Amino acid sequence: IKSLETALLFALLFFAVVTILIASMLIYVICNRRFKMRNNSFFLVYAIGYVFNIVSMVALNVGKTLVAWDWLPDSFTQTETTARIVHFALFFSRSGELHSTVFTALNRMSAIMLPNRYDE
Repeated sequence: IKSLETALLFALLFFAVVTILIASMLIYVICNRRFKMRNNSFFLVYAIGYVFNIVSMVALNVGKTLVAWDWLPDSFTQTETTARIVHFALFFSRSGELHSTVFTALNRMSAIMLPNRYDE
């Protein structure tokens, strides 16, 4: 069972690292000056959503894996301050993900429902 747990944690960590790398590359492309549509509201909301996703991945998946493998010292994992920081990061990132999803949906809905006014 220990080897299964280790394999699952490794897969979780690998997935989180790959997702963070891909999200970071997309943020770089969207914010790059050569990207002609970087001032478009859709891409702005999309990039902000990816920032929230990266914070969420680091706080939840990477943090959970490092704690489960005992790669963090006990003084770091058993303090109330650390728990508050992680809890704040999770709450902040999940709320941000929700808001960016809602704004993306509203942006797409306005582009479909009001195509003539969308460019304004």
